[in-house]
Amino acid sequence: MASLYDITKGEAVELDRVLSQAGFDADMARAAIKSPDLVDVMVAALRERLQPSTGVVLDLRAEFDPQRQIAQIASLNHSRGKRNGWKFGKSDFASLPEPPAWPDDMRLPMIGLTPTLDTVGRTFEEALGFLGQVHSPRYWRWDGLKSDPDYLRLIGGHEFEPGTLRWTIMDGAAYWEPERGRSLVEVRERAAEKNETLASHHVYWNGGHYKTWPQSMNGTTVPYADAAAYEATVPGDEPWAHCPYLDWGGVNRGVRVGAGWVEGSSRDWAAPLVLES
Repeated sequence: MASLYDITKGEAVELDRVLSQAGFDADMARAAIKSPDLVDVMVAALRERLQPSTGVVLDLRAEFDPQRQIAQIASLNHSRGKRNGWKFGKSDFASLPEPPAWPDDMRLPMIGLTPTLDTVGRTFEEALGFLGQVHSPRYWRWDGLKSDPDYLRLIGGHEFEPGTLRWTIMDGAAYWEPERGRSLVEVRERAAEKNETLASHHVYWNGGHYKTWPQSMNGTTVPYADAAAYEATVPGDEPWAHCPYLDWGGVNRGVRVGAGWVEGSSRDWAAPLVLES
């Protein structure tokens, strides 16, 4: 989400005018400075008003091309090969079923061909490689985010099945709560209670399949995405206290992959859920 400091001087002056015209006076400004929670109410109302009236956050239906997805994954399988964990044969692609119908009960649905390779770490790396290839050169990955078993794993209740080639349905706006915010600790507890599957590698495969999705992220009308089924250990912090994410921003305005603290509360982020077809 863009910082308030990013607006121009002219926009700042116009904001003052709009607030004044709406009845926001000096006494209210001083009260908000003394009690910042008063501003939370105003910001929550704005966020709610900015949501599309249909409830759909971003319609990616027109970008769904099953044959293109199959061709992209088959190309990676051929070019990356067994040395990088790719072991699918022609018959695996030929036997793929038809993709599921596009969901009408999600705010940000995606249907993706989201393979798993031989290990959690290799699947993560290959998904990021695909993401970076699609968005190059506007792609950045934090070098503190590593993928070997000492630094990256799936949370409890999420088992890794190697060598799968399946269509999955993902809701990219699940657990996005702009009004109250949530932490990943809370998300994981609630998902476990409801036996829901949080996304891991799916976030990054779909970030490549649907180029528009990460490029539309702003944290206000389209949420950023936590790959909440992963937990990560990063330099200088407690073990397994972070989670990989996908967002859009930075100086060069591009796709970014980093890791955030799981106990921090945020209103800008979703924790996508996955359904297998």
